Amino acid sequence: MGMVTERQIVEATDSQEIKLGLFQVWIDVNCGLDAAPDWWWNSEPQPLQGALNEAAECRDKGVPARVMPEGMNPRPDGRWDNPC
Repeated sequence: MGMVTERQIVEATDSQEIKLGLFQVWIDVNCGLDAAPDWWWNSEPQPLQGALNEAAECRDKGVPARVMPEGMNPRPDGRWDNPC
């Protein structure tokens, strides 16, 4: 049996974006196929709504994605370079 997921678009106002700052979309370049994800940023920092939309597009294509505040990353070791 299939599963249906309904999505709702939520618009953020300019004042909300100023309070929240900018966000970056991180993708697993291994596409979730490896036990240890290899996170890498997918685009420049942007307002929250744009980052959420971009992450949704990545996930629709089967690529794991995370949205994080600018200056943070999803890597457990916190490194900014790619040690692989």
